[in-house]
Amino acid sequence: MLALVSLFVVVMVSIIGIKCAAILLELTGLSRDIANFQAISAFTGTGYTTKESEIIMDHPLRRKIVQVLILGGNIGVTTSIASLILTFGGHSHDDIWVQVLFLCLGLALMYTALNSQLAYRVLRKLTLKIFRDMKRQDLHDFHQVLGIGRGFGIVRLVVENDGHWMIGRALKDMKLDREGTLVLAIERKVPHSKKITFIGAPNGSTQVSAGDVLTCFGRPEAVWSLSEREPGLEGDKQHDEACAKLMEVNIQEAA
Repeated sequence: MLALVSLFVVVMVSIIGIKCAAILLELTGLSRDIANFQAISAFTGTGYTTKESEIIMDHPLRRKIVQVLILGGNIGVTTSIASLILTFGGHSHDDIWVQVLFLCLGLALMYTALNSQLAYRVLRKLTLKIFRDMKRQDLHDFHQVLGIGRGFGIVRLVVENDGHWMIGRALKDMKLDREGTLVLAIERKVPHSKKITFIGAPNGSTQVSAGDVLTCFGRPEAVWSLSEREPGLEGDKQHDEACAKLMEVNIQEAA
């Protein structure tokens, strides 16, 4: 039984590692589907020779994430095989079937729990917090899709589904330009469908909805701050502070 528990721990750590790496890949500008596929491919060492892998190899930060996944995958697979041998080795025929039943039920429950939207949101926030606090990598780089120069870039912003300052507001009402941010496009999932609507150059009356993915032009750190903004009055206060900060930056750069 101890070997079976250790196998569950190895599998759980492996799945969480894949999910966290996929989240980081997503923050570099990849879609969630592509990020998940590439993370699983790198970890398992299967299916990675795809055309989409070129967008990984051409991006230095994505390469680092994939390198860790490949190394972790080799360790995880080896440990899992050893745990399987210990789990089923030396048991009678009846005991093996009991072990198989427990293994299947445990893996099914684990996969269902870790593949839920709640688990995704928790892991996303935890991943960002850990990497930011440890300062292993500047997370602004993970958001930046294309550097333009002088501190500006084309940046991807995901509006969370669990409440955000931007949800339900029109672009013209938020006055994001005063923060030094312009919304260039919006990707929006069609309700009850897998289709994605692309809104290029949205006008001021366009409202932001939960789950939208905004392509913005601005300073990566400013968009990063916007992605974490609280709803309601607290968000309004943070908006005013961001506007004041931009004014200070402009004054310093002009001096």
